[in-house]
Amino acid sequence: MIKASRLSLILGIIEKYPVSTQQELQSYLTRHGVTVTQATVSRDMKELRLNKSVNANGVYCYGVPHESPSGDFIGKFRTIFVESVISFASSGNLLIIKCYNGMGNAACAALDSMNFSSVVGTIAGDDTIFAAIESPEKCSELLAKLKSMLDV
Repeated sequence: MIKASRLSLILGIIEKYPVSTQQELQSYLTRHGVTVTQATVSRDMKELRLNKSVNANGVYCYGVPHESPSGDFIGKFRTIFVESVISFASSGNLLIIKCYNGMGNAACAALDSMNFSSVVGTIAGDDTIFAAIESPEKCSELLAKLKSMLDV
């Protein structure tokens, strides 16, 4: 598995499961067919700048930082997004993004982290993202930006 795909998978795992330790994350990766060392997990987590915060159940879990990411960090999110996405479609102010199987959550987390101001909200499934955009015009603009990222 290439690194960008592994990073994307990690984002998907922490979005879906309450991961409290590096060992838990390593276990989830193994369940997804990715065998890595604890040192690799640690480096990946550092590169993604994952942090711990309290979830709704009062448990400390890893998550993506909410502060505005640096340009380098945004580049990593773009890489994850580009490696995960297959195609785009739109209808009015709704953007539909098809992803490789199992990559929807990670691609959606990457999209959210890129902080496009016109995105009102997103919902991710296993291989599809629905994004509500402010207006049909803004949806067309964002679609063009995302397509240029993928050279589609």
